[in-house]
Amino acid sequence: MTLAERYADSFFEPSHGGFIRFVRAIVDCPGSWRIFIAFLVGLLLCSIAPLSRAAIITVGAEAGCSAANLSAAISLASATVEADEIRLNFANESNYTNTQLLIRDFGTALKGELSIVGGFSSCADTTPILTPVAVAGAPGNPIFQIDTLAGDSIVTLRNLILRFGGRGLVIEGNSTVTLDNTEVRSNSGPGITISGGADLVLGGASGQGRISNNTTSGFGGGIDCRGAGIEAINASISGNQANSGGGGGIYASSCVVVLEKDAFVSGNSAIDGGGIYADRGSIVVFSGTSEGLPSLGGNSASDDGGGLYAKNAGTLVAFINARVVANSAANRGGGIFVDENGTVSMEGTAASCRRPLSATTNDECSQLHGNELTSGNLGAAIFAGNGAGLFLTRTFIERNSGTGALIHVSGSSTRANLEGLSVSENDVRHLYVVNGGANMTTGFVSANGNTYACADPEPCDAGIAQLDSAASLSLHSSIYWPAAGVSGDGTGILTGKCLMVSSGTGLAGVLPNTTTGIDPLFVDPSTGNLRIPGNSPAVDYCDESDYSALTTDIDIQERGQDWPGNPDGSPGIAGGLFDLGMDELTLPEELFSDGFEA
Repeated sequence: MTLAERYADSFFEPSHGGFIRFVRAIVDCPGSWRIFIAFLVGLLLCSIAPLSRAAIITVGAEAGCSAANLSAAISLASATVEADEIRLNFANESNYTNTQLLIRDFGTALKGELSIVGGFSSCADTTPILTPVAVAGAPGNPIFQIDTLAGDSIVTLRNLILRFGGRGLVIEGNSTVTLDNTEVRSNSGPGITISGGADLVLGGASGQGRISNNTTSGFGGGIDCRGAGIEAINASISGNQANSGGGGGIYASSCVVVLEKDAFVSGNSAIDGGGIYADRGSIVVFSGTSEGLPSLGGNSASDDGGGLYAKNAGTLVAFINARVVANSAANRGGGIFVDENGTVSMEGTAASCRRPLSATTNDECSQLHGNELTSGNLGAAIFAGNGAGLFLTRTFIERNSGTGALIHVSGSSTRANLEGLSVSENDVRHLYVVNGGANMTTGFVSANGNTYACADPEPCDAGIAQLDSAASLSLHSSIYWPAAGVSGDGTGILTGKCLMVSSGTGLAGVLPNTTTGIDPLFVDPSTGNLRIPGNSPAVDYCDESDYSALTTDIDIQERGQDWPGNPDGSPGIAGGLFDLGMDELTLPEELFSDGFEA
């Protein structure tokens, strides 16, 4: 079966379990995401071929320098077919101003690959330091434009700052540009525009690729990407602004963006998508491992999507072992906004980076934390609408705030699948609002300590859900303790099985095998540890007759493990082996559930 067939089959599979596994496989399997990118966008992010022995061109006004200025250095480099290295130094930094350079066809086919390297003390110096040399531009024009008419361009920028231009970089055509310990900052247009199938790699052997404090009146304050690819291995995209458009950090239209390890998009702002705005079939993947977790944090939108704004059919944003934290929006989707048939998935996949059982740190691989709506009430953490797809699993959702729902799902054909979630300490009126014909299915959720300010002196418990406007909601194998039950206008369809709740409001006579008023005995809810001990009534509670788990529990352990000595299904379904909530109890976990693992 081809990747195209696997993608189509997985996307339309009713359970969407295959889709989640496929997205995970794209990133987990070395090289496979590159094939996937080639299929979807028609480009291939290839490894850069090793440089041959480089010709050295030094730039400065004093005797012994190869070229008096950068323009002359580019002319010298273009005259040969070998790889070239242009060296910039601090002694001549005042000469690197009002720079507007065209770098064309510097690749293996014609002029040889090109590196521009700063960090040298003078033209005679041969050993650079990591302190970057500044190259300044002029208003209204890019500092460097890298493109192709024939062949390719392969360019590395190392130990540099590109600043004060109309744009820092323009990258077009069959070009691959790497920013290694290089910062593009304080430009009066997008920091970088990239289009026409070009590739940008942020981060290299010497250090980060940094895009910071750039401002545009349109889209993409940091990076404006249209029909191209970005690989952020070790990157910081921060403090950028799109004052009249979307994507303060990154605007992606028909682009592929992969953010890995410690890449982070933070402190950016825009009207929509303070951090990232993805549309027109863009693929954006945050892929973390034990080596580092990428994050989307501290971004703000004056309208929708504080961290992310994603829309249009074919647009997919996947967070795999990543963090969406402390973003804010005014109206919809404090953390994430997905609309118009776009798709967002979020999951943790590695037990090695799970939260310790003692719950004293925030080491979650997958975290949706501290996001906020400042004036609207449609999704403090997430808003999904108008045919969007939302898939969350093995994720900690904590301390988000807003006057409405934690997750708001709306519109005909909008679908949401939530499984294996820890939901705690959110300041919201309802955990879920489902309306306008939308469909939400939840399973194995543990929820505790979610409240909102009300007329009573003490905070009131958040409701499980508000279900309106002919929407449908299925609740399975979950613990909502305490929670205020389910409300709505009576037109919604509520189904499900196997719940443990503090309040049966809206559930009486609707959901079978629901236990009301029995404490599930969470291990330590005051610190967000919603695991259950061996004596919890939620152990061995349910079976798979109504709902089968799509994946493992939040600790990457198989579900349906029989706990010794437990009267299976009492309470619950006779013979039940599946624990309720995010956590499936296993013997080693029970022994160490107090956090003392010596």
